[in-house]
Amino acid sequence: MRIRRIIYLALVAFLLIFLFNMDNNLFGSRTPMPIGIRTSDIVKEFQDLPSTVDSDLKSLYFPKDFSGQAGDVFYLVVEEKVYKYKIEILEGESSVDLVYELKDTYDSIALPQDKFKIFGL
Repeated sequence: MRIRRIIYLALVAFLLIFLFNMDNNLFGSRTPMPIGIRTSDIVKEFQDLPSTVDSDLKSLYFPKDFSGQAGDVFYLVVEEKVYKYKIEILEGESSVDLVYELKDTYDSIALPQDKFKIFGL
């Protein structure tokens, strides 16, 4: 009989620990995760920026599995230069936003076109 009680107590303790550690709002409020950045919004922002390079050879390369969430990358290709942008979380005092920042620049490399969705600017 004692072993059965110990097993029941262990199961209840495990269940309470599991519920306490779950990533939801059962035991408190959390800042909601931001919705991903849409590809069309990024393309529009790059089209609206004043051009520092007078070239018609500008394109945005998005990986086929691009979701717009933190950690995703995309590339701006201008002639023979490739600029790598990464989406990151920007935490403010009252909100969480997604932003993209320039992470790296490459010279004279070619991205495989079959792995990307390409948008001309």
